[in-house]
Amino acid sequence: MKYLSLIIMILMSPSCSISKKNASVVKEKLIVTFSKGKCLGNCPVYDLYIYNNGRVVYNGIDNVKKKGVYETLIALDTVKRIEYLMKHFSPEEIGNTNGRDIPFTILKINDKKVVYRSTRSSGNLLKINNLIENIKDKL
Repeated sequence: MKYLSLIIMILMSPSCSISKKNASVVKEKLIVTFSKGKCLGNCPVYDLYIYNNGRVVYNGIDNVKKKGVYETLIALDTVKRIEYLMKHFSPEEIGNTNGRDIPFTILKINDKKVVYRSTRSSGNLLKINNLIENIKDKL
């Protein structure tokens, strides 16, 4: 019975390597989702995900130079800058969303979701859009 208790305790206790691995997963949090939609022409279609630790995941879908999934790292200052700009943009910066062949961009940061046409945005929203487009171009 003594040995059975000892075996159960060993099996129930977490291993150090597993704990460290899980700790790194818990720290990473998706904070930005950026999606470019289709148009009637050859507009690029892709998704880009930015995590709080600077990890960026790009998924090229259609009409892009790089199709498929790619990853890179960006500076934490850039992540903080995007978060700051998102907190300080106004709805007027979205601009006119009318138009038949202009693709929509969907931007999600934490609890905010903005659907806009990047060619008609302005102010901080345009700055966010340009920052993320530059990240995508460097992949």
